[in-house]
Amino acid sequence: MSRPLAGAVLSALLLAAVPTAADAKTFRGRTNQGRPASLITDANGVPTRIRVAWRAPCKKPGFRARDSTGFSPPFDLVNADAVNDAGTYRLRFRGGLRARITGTLTARRAGERWTGTYAVRAVYSRRGKVTHVCQVQRIRWSVR
Repeated sequence: MSRPLAGAVLSALLLAAVPTAADAKTFRGRTNQGRPASLITDANGVPTRIRVAWRAPCKKPGFRARDSTGFSPPFDLVNADAVNDAGTYRLRFRGGLRARITGTLTARRAGERWTGTYAVRAVYSRRGKVTHVCQVQRIRWSVR
């Protein structure tokens, strides 16, 4: 066998053994707030990314927080049937407003459907002084 032909055969075999993005599956759905949610799995059915959009009422009237939170590895717990993760991220807005958002996510698989809950607390501040505290104890979501 000639070297160019052997190289082409070897390349084809290596490409066939590597999972591609086409093997990943995307599940889409909604939260109980009517906001979008999505979950992406790898070729083995293990979640690699989760995104949940949310709205949270604040203690001061007239203000409501809205955002979407994305989760990606490393998760606190992940397998083909369940995911648990928690964490905090920070945002900066124009005008000096800052936010510290803490969320807790749980998800379980039932057949071809994933369901879960998301709890979020958002603390907004300007110049080091807290201006708003917004919180939702449990947002239910499901994706197919």
